Amino acid sequence: MEHVKPRNKYLAAAFAAVQPVHCLIGDGCQLSRDTEATVANAAAWHSVRSARHSIPDESKWALVRVPWAFGVAIKKA
Repeated sequence: MEHVKPRNKYLAAAFAAVQPVHCLIGDGCQLSRDTEATVANAAAWHSVRSARHSIPDESKWALVRVPWAFGVAIKKA
């Protein structure tokens, strides 16, 4: 489970703006990294599967939906 860069360009810009402070308080967590692409391109994987979720998920009142990715990368034998 990992924070990921939002697909919305305005939200992505906002996440990039707060990243330096968040990195200090978030133990190095990268809000503005395209984690799915980083993992997929890091090696010649046998398979890579991921799914995105936002928290809060269904709340229409939420101003910011924080995107997360959950996934599995399987190494080639």
